Amino acid sequence: MNKTIILFFSIIIIFLIWAYDFYSFLNKVPKIENNTNISSDAIVVLTGGSGRIQEGISLLNEGLSRKLFISGVNPNFKIEDIYKKSNPNNTIILGREALNTSGNAIEISKWVKEENIINIRLVTSSYHMPRSLLEISYVLPQLEIIPHPVLPTPIKTTSESGELSLLILVEEYFKFLVSRIKYYKLFFNK
Repeated sequence: MNKTIILFFSIIIIFLIWAYDFYSFLNKVPKIENNTNISSDAIVVLTGGSGRIQEGISLLNEGLSRKLFISGVNPNFKIEDIYKKSNPNNTIILGREALNTSGNAIEISKWVKEENIINIRLVTSSYHMPRSLLEISYVLPQLEIIPHPVLPTPIKTTSESGELSLLILVEEYFKFLVSRIKYYKLFFNK
């Protein structure tokens, strides 16, 4: 067989595998917000996207937990801004060590172990949820996680329906793929 034909079919096969895996990733991205009223030991918010901290405070004020841990907080952020919007009987902790999602997982792990937390409600953007779950579950396999996706305000839209742009999803997919390779989880197992 001609080397060109072998190369052509190899490229086609690699593209089909990638397309299937990307499609599987898209099916893992929540399309609606989680409205469950299950309480947890703590609400954990990953910073970086619009509406995440506000959603965490709302859940705290609804009484779904008495503790709110915000991971990856900018050193210049003032906690007083949050306390003004929250019940004073609740505990709010700011994690300032994490610089990325892997760092979030490590920072959350330390805090969860110190506080003897058994389950958390994880608040992050919908497109960020698959990678966040993977990173945190790897570091804390025994931790029960209730995903609470926040549908981000679209920065760019692919249509009038307000769907996230393909560019954001592809970028997040490649970050997810790197995390899967890092943890040897090349295939979806849930």
